[in-house]
Amino acid sequence: MFEVLRECGALKHVVPEVDALWDEPEAAVTAMGALDACAQSGAGLAARFAALTRLLEPLAVESVSARLRVPSDCRELAQLAARHANAIADAAELDAPTLLELFNAVDLWRRPERFADLVEAALAGESAGAAARASLARARAAALSVNAGEIAKSARNPGEIPKKVAAARLAALAGTIKNI
Repeated sequence: MFEVLRECGALKHVVPEVDALWDEPEAAVTAMGALDACAQSGAGLAARFAALTRLLEPLAVESVSARLRVPSDCRELAQLAARHANAIADAAELDAPTLLELFNAVDLWRRPERFADLVEAALAGESAGAAARASLARARAAALSVNAGEIAKSARNPGEIPKKVAAARLAALAGTIKNI
């Protein structure tokens, strides 16, 4: 559909941000391949939109989302993909502090299902995605195994809880990386 819209000149009027991907043909091929991979895997609408727009700048994602009145879950996932797709693709090489920073930025703690969609969108169509997926799955499991409630109970004052939870998550991630 995007190729037909592009050939007839409509894409630049409907979604100029996506049309601009053809300025670098490799980017257009990557975006279309990611969209196809998401569709073939049965990914939801949010993951498909994020896969399509992950190569755009976050401001361009916001622009196209506003103009097309994209649902908020789609817009949020696309924004995260535009910001973090490269880090997710490089997950096998990330150190524990960088992984913790990524998990905090995408709110893994409260939105683990959205993180799964983000990984799907960020790695769709990527030939080396298996190593990143495996690394992220191990790191995610380790980080989520930290019992924040127990840490909160053992804290002497509420102000130290976030630091202790972060330290425990960092230690869990570091242990996972060493075992890879």
